[in-house]
Amino acid sequence: MENFLLQKEDDIYLTKIVGELVLEDVEELKPRLEKILEEDWKVLGIDLSEIQFMDSSGIGFLVALSNKVKQKGKKFVLVNPSVQVIKTLKLVNIYHFFDKVDDSEDLITLID
Repeated sequence: MENFLLQKEDDIYLTKIVGELVLEDVEELKPRLEKILEEDWKVLGIDLSEIQFMDSSGIGFLVALSNKVKQKGKKFVLVNPSVQVIKTLKLVNIYHFFDKVDDSEDLITLID
C-alpha cells in the first residue's frame, strides 16, 4: 500500500494513511497493524489528516483495531482526523468512541 506509513519511536507507533480508507486498504492494513499488537509499545496513533474518503470498512477497521489495542492495555488515538473523517464518524454516531489529538507530537503526553 503506497499511501500507508508506519514508524515506531520509543513507546509510540505512528501510522499515517493518505487518500482513502476503504475495503481494499483495510484488507492490506489489517494484517500489518495486527502484527505489531504483540510488540512492546504503549501508544498507537493513526494519522488520518489526509483521508479524503472512508467507507464502512474503514470505520469498522478503526473500531476493531481500537478494541484490540485497548484489550492489550495500550492506547489507541486518532491523530488530526480530517474534516471528512470527522463527518463520517459523527454521521454513524461513533466520533466520541475515539481518543483524539491534534498533532502527532501530542502522543508523547499519553505515555504513563
